[in-house]
This record gives sequence, structure tokens and C-alpha cells, in this order.
Amino acid sequence: MHNITLVNTYHAEKGNCNLNELYKIIEAINPEVIFEELYLSDFNEYYIERKGNKLETNTILKYLENHQIEHIPVDYVEIPSQNFMSIHKSMLLELGRRSHGYRQVHDSNMEFIFLHGFKYLNSNDYIKMNDIYENEVIKTIKYINDESLMPINQQWLDFMSNREDEMIRRIYDYCKEHDFERGMFYIGAGHRSAIIEKTQKFNETSETKITWNYLNYGDILQWP
Repeated sequence: MHNITLVNTYHAEKGNCNLNELYKIIEAINPEVIFEELYLSDFNEYYIERKGNKLETNTILKYLENHQIEHIPVDYVEIPSQNFMSIHKSMLLELGRRSHGYRQVHDSNMEFIFLHGFKYLNSNDYIKMNDIYENEVIKTIKYINDESLMPINQQWLDFMSNREDEMIRRIYDYCKEHDFERGMFYIGAGHRSAIIEKTQKFNETSETKITWNYLNYGDILQWP
């Protein structure tokens, strides 16, 4: 039987979202295998050359000092083009310059990550906030009235969705060939809602069945 716990993360240390707290989560799950939101082409940089600096990989390196586990990169083989990433980053910077509402949602999200760490990232509240954020992006693009920005945002959303599909497929492919009892899949919290929905649907049609455990701290914020 394959049991996999979904753990949503943020890719850098920020307040209570830090290496020690993520280490405690991994230790509690006690996985035999960890599926990583990591490009295959980045694996050597983080784990062999040790040049990268990412919260999740730093934590896994620390965990590997005292535990023997498999850790499998399941993201795309290649990193997306720098041009694509730069265009999207420039769009977000433009939204931040033009919209107080966008900045407010973004800053509130960062504050909640700082204060509540992984409890927030793995909560119903994060899903609500991420929905608010994505709606604010669309609202701000319409307010700016720049026709070039909507296709950029849609291309980004499609890219994120395709990555989710690829990572889920790779996890199921691995499970077809390998037996284990306890697994863990970490991925950025922005994917939380989609991954929960997609894994449930994938499980219905796949010959390989996975028992998914979604780390969930429920509601932790006081909403107006």
C-alpha cells in the first residue's frame, strides 16, 4: 500500500516557515521516499554540488544526515526559459506598482507565512487567500487595461497546471514500480487546492491506488 502525505511549502525561510519546522514535519511522517517539486536538471546542483539554497532541499540534506530515504525529483526535466520567468516576474512587479489591493493581498500572505509557517501553508485559510490573490491579479490586470498582461498570466497558469499534471503522473509511475508504505510529496502551497483535487481524480482512474493524506491544520486565521 502506498501512503503519501502532501506537505505544502514555501521555497525560502520566512519566520516560522523554516528548516527546523519542516524537519519536524518530515520526522513525524517518517517517509521512506520523498517526492520533490524539483526540476531533474537541478538535482545535481542542490544535492551533489550543493550550490543551491532552497528551504526544502536544505531540510532534506539535513534529514539525510541521520536517515536513509529515497528522494525523487518529479518536476519537469528542464528548467523553463529565463525569458518566460522574467516576463512573468515583470508582470507581477507592474501589478505591485499599479495596485494597492494587489500589494495588500501579497503583503498579508507574506505576513501570515512569517507568523504561522507551515500551519498556514497547510490550511483552509491558505486556499482562501490564494483564491483572493489570483482574483486580485485578474482584477488588477483589467484595471490597468493592458491587453498584453492577460495572455502572460494565462500562460503562467497553464504552465503551473501542466507541471502539476506531470508531477502527479511521475509519482504514480514510480508507485507502479516500487513498493513502500510511507511517502511524502512536497510542493509550493500555491498548488495546494489543485493538487488535492487532481490527485483525487487521478486515483479514480489509475490502476495504481495511492492513499493520499493531506496535511491540514484547518482554519487558523480570524476572518472578518
